[in-house]
Amino acid sequence: MLSKELREEIAKIIIKDYEGVKTKSDLEKTVASQQLLYGRHVDLVLQELGQKVEGKNILDVGCGFGGTVLELCELHAKAYGLDVDKVKVKIANQIAKAKNIENTFVVSSGESIPFRNNFFDVTFSIYVLEHTSNPYKVLLEKVRVLKPNGLLYIRTVNYASPKTAKREPHYLFFLPTMPKFLAKIYVSLRGRNPTFIKNINFLTPRVIRNTLRNHVTSYRDLGEERIIGRIQNPERIALNHPVARKILMILKRIKLSFVACEIVRSIPIYTTTIRIIAKKKEPIP
Repeated sequence: MLSKELREEIAKIIIKDYEGVKTKSDLEKTVASQQLLYGRHVDLVLQELGQKVEGKNILDVGCGFGGTVLELCELHAKAYGLDVDKVKVKIANQIAKAKNIENTFVVSSGESIPFRNNFFDVTFSIYVLEHTSNPYKVLLEKVRVLKPNGLLYIRTVNYASPKTAKREPHYLFFLPTMPKFLAKIYVSLRGRNPTFIKNINFLTPRVIRNTLRNHVTSYRDLGEERIIGRIQNPERIALNHPVARKILMILKRIKLSFVACEIVRSIPIYTTTIRIIAKKKEPIP
């Protein structure tokens, strides 16, 4: 649990970052989640990676206040974090010191990661890639610092999804992939501060897949896998979705489930979050 002083300092930074962007009630939820659920991503990430982290070199790109990194350190990983925000890195190092963990946080951008080639077993970025200056360069830098067969884990917003239009995580309602000049006008008309638009990249699963295509040997889109799993096994769909369940049961009965699977693969609009696990290629001898 964070000290009262640190919780207050974190709250001030979050309010400064999002004031005029989020509604008051949603801003309060964001502050509470950062304060009370510090390091909350770790269990889900490890479950999705499906492996232990003890003794492994791990990098969190865009570590913020350092919760994920410190949770990994407590699991005996050799975890490092970097962030462009000097104040957040300072707070992260303060918390690390209080936990008797070596300072593992550095001020840097993901476009220029200050570590040598082939150093890390795993690299993370969790809801960060959409805010970088050059997400394509960040992806390639993450690959560069990975060991051969190392894992790259990405979680970011899917701006190809209609669900994102219903609840964009920064502005609460948004029309995805629209030109930024129109987005600024739209947000202003809704009484929000449009300056944050410049900090958002409208990423889609296809953009990430194409960027990594020549650099990885395996590529898993966990959101896509989940939807395809439901299509192939419609009996597992909750009973409160009777229409979808019935249609998919019929497709399975007449052996046409593969058509729906191909549609999902071709039109990645299935989920608001992109969750990718990719494995770096081995060098050619």
